[in-house]
Amino acid sequence: MDRQIKKKLRQEERGLFLSSLISAGIGTAVALVLLVIAPFMLLPLDDPNSLALFAAAACIFLGGATGGYLGASSAKGNELWAALISGSAMLLLLLLVSFVFGTGFNLISFLVIIGALFISSVVGALFAKRISSDQARNMKKAMKRR
Repeated sequence: MDRQIKKKLRQEERGLFLSSLISAGIGTAVALVLLVIAPFMLLPLDDPNSLALFAAAACIFLGGATGGYLGASSAKGNELWAALISGSAMLLLLLLVSFVFGTGFNLISFLVIIGALFISSVVGALFAKRISSDQARNMKKAMKRR
């Protein structure tokens, strides 16, 4: 009996990790698409360079929230862990891309992006948790009406 329980726990952990990695990939793709679109939105401004860091942080925040939401919605009971794994994987992916294609390292930008990723992935997890609890509450109300 203990072997079956341990095997099931390992499968759940593997599922949590895999779903978090997939959601991190989707979140990173969303962030990169937004990062491509953001400069075109900043062009009409008088000084677009002044808002470049803010626009990049907003894009990363939205991508992290997407990844955190998707990871948390696929992991029932471990929403926060799934979101944190997703945020960490996104951070590693973005660091890899920045080291390959980047020209320099700015500590302030790095800290802003780390903060945006982890806060947004937790916000996405809380949003997913809130939606799932609302759905469960609505289901209970519907069952009582019958």
